[in-house]
Amino acid sequence: MESVSYQRFPKIKIREMKDDYLKFELRETDASMANALRRVMIAEVPTIAIDLVEIEVNSSVLNDEFIAHRLGLIPLTSERAMGMRFSRDCDACDGDGQCEYCSVEFHLRAKCITDQTLDVTSKDLYSSDHAVIPVDFSDPSDANDPFDHTETQRGIIIVKLRRGQELRLRAIARKGIGKDHAKWSPAATVTFMYEPEIHINEDLMETLTLEEKLSWIESSPTKVFDIDKVTQQNSTKGILGTGLLAQKMDLNVEHLFSAQGFQFETLGVCLYLSSIFMNLFNSCMPKDADFGLNPAKFFCCMMIVLYFDLPILLESLNLVVDAENCLQEDLSVKWKPLATNVVVVDPEAYTYDDEVIKKAEAMGKRGLIDIRAKEDSFIFTVESTGAVKASQLVLNAIEILKQKLDAVRLSDDTVEADDQFGELGVHMRGG
Repeated sequence: MESVSYQRFPKIKIREMKDDYLKFELRETDASMANALRRVMIAEVPTIAIDLVEIEVNSSVLNDEFIAHRLGLIPLTSERAMGMRFSRDCDACDGDGQCEYCSVEFHLRAKCITDQTLDVTSKDLYSSDHAVIPVDFSDPSDANDPFDHTETQRGIIIVKLRRGQELRLRAIARKGIGKDHAKWSPAATVTFMYEPEIHINEDLMETLTLEEKLSWIESSPTKVFDIDKVTQQNSTKGILGTGLLAQKMDLNVEHLFSAQGFQFETLGVCLYLSSIFMNLFNSCMPKDADFGLNPAKFFCCMMIVLYFDLPILLESLNLVVDAENCLQEDLSVKWKPLATNVVVVDPEAYTYDDEVIKKAEAMGKRGLIDIRAKEDSFIFTVESTGAVKASQLVLNAIEILKQKLDAVRLSDDTVEADDQFGELGVHMRGG
């Protein structure tokens, strides 16, 4: 009997991508793979960071260890880190920094000779490799602004010097991973969330008043739901807006309008129509309704919409009309409030706080909302320190994860694993 295969084929869809930010969807996989990818991005994607500092002169207020620590936390561009060797595995040098395969050398020389405080920043570090330099956080659009003296324009401050104080040092940057020290982590933030699946029970929702719907929506701490006003025009379709009501009343509306505007051919027709529509207005409109229309304006508006498009006016008045009653002999109209539906405007804003579920239960509407997490769909947010681009960070993490999985497959054959994966194979066996 053949073994059952549980192989999956994960898919990634990019939503938003910048140099230091990436948002993407990971689908058709499970939480173990999603979390493994997150942990690899944080702790096992290699970067380059200052690891050894030799202080020649330091007359600043900070001691040598403090400065060395601050230098180590400055992010360095690390596009070539994947191709570099770990210093402990390099057979081309003795680890003193004079090696093109495993290290990069930096120098810093700064002395304050004026009464103004001198800021020594990451831009004062000079690299032996133009591909490995301190990350530049400045905005290129502000490069020519002489009045912009922000921290991003000056670089990352290392120390401040007063008159006569001096700092000279040599630093060696090496390849490393965040598992060894946080300074080698290329990720500022890596998070993922389950994609929520939200279903509203429309039948139960219709039993709530507008005030109850608003109260339920406001119970969510984030903007997940909102009111969507929908005009129910099914009963008016094919009758109103086509002039059929005017035809039912045997009115020639076109003949009634003159070239000068709202003037009519005969006083008798005007009075006749005015009496009909004023009675209609008084009988159907809510008592507290005030649309700012005097009888003459209202009469003209009704004449226009009867022949042209009544739903347009009704929508502006926030009301709907039952057309079947309009065709009765007494021309009575039944006015109904505009229907309001609750819709999901931003499902990803839901924080799984269950507040809307608790509110529905408190209102006696258990089952009003059903919220579940899709177990095979995740939304990732990745923010890079600038050492590598966020997109490259994800690609490097996937490559390392593939190597780990291959090492697991070969873990039984230690010789082959050591030959092909070296230290990674030993690490996967717990050596």
